[in-house]
Amino acid sequence: MQVDKKISVTYAEALLKLSVEQGGVEAVDDELREVSALLSSEGLWDFFRSPVITPDAKQGVMKKQLKSQLSETIYNFLGVLNVRRRLYALPDISREFSRLGDEELGRRHVYVYSAAEVDAGAKAALEQAIKDYLK
Repeated sequence: MQVDKKISVTYAEALLKLSVEQGGVEAVDDELREVSALLSSEGLWDFFRSPVITPDAKQGVMKKQLKSQLSETIYNFLGVLNVRRRLYALPDISREFSRLGDEELGRRHVYVYSAAEVDAGAKAALEQAIKDYLK
């Protein structure tokens, strides 16, 4: 296993364990995706990935700009990543957390392709048939 992959899996597993204990796997997954997308925007990502900028400076920006918008769980998780200089792995951690969360919740991703447009009634019937099949 690659080092970065191992780091991502380790942090994702730890966050999943915490979110299961708190009963909020879906909420944490949604929030982690949002914050990962936000921090991955061009200017912010350069700032948070930079090894030249100190963890204290990064924490200051997170506290000022993000703390009020994030749950305590995600804010603290970002703080741990920051102190351990692992913020660069956030997008990979987010993907791993989603994968592990899907496993925990028994979710599967299904893609359906159609040559013709499907009306709402047929779409609903197909969704129900797939749900019934995957139970």
